[in-house]
Amino acid sequence: MRKTFTSNTSLAYFEIHEENRAEEDTEYNNLPPNALVDWAYVGIKAKTKGYEAEISDELAPGWQVQAGYTHKVIRDDSGLDRSLGLRTATQYVQDLHDFAIHAR
Repeated sequence: MRKTFTSNTSLAYFEIHEENRAEEDTEYNNLPPNALVDWAYVGIKAKTKGYEAEISDELAPGWQVQAGYTHKVIRDDSGLDRSLGLRTATQYVQDLHDFAIHAR
């Protein structure tokens, strides 16, 4: 008997609007040391845009495979940076790849 395998796929676009997102206050943090505050943050408006693709399938009975890709960019959506479209939260990756095989 021959088994038919079906794959699952998904594509998604997402957009996230945030207010009061914590971002380093580089203006304050570049001042001479302050004994009371080690590091300061400021709340900003930010917009994240991205997309995601994923596929999964059963290679053989009991063997599943899954692969995905996510791309996202976080930009400052307030003040002068808004007109410049500057990226913020650059410590986070923009592109994420994942791959997994599961055997039972």
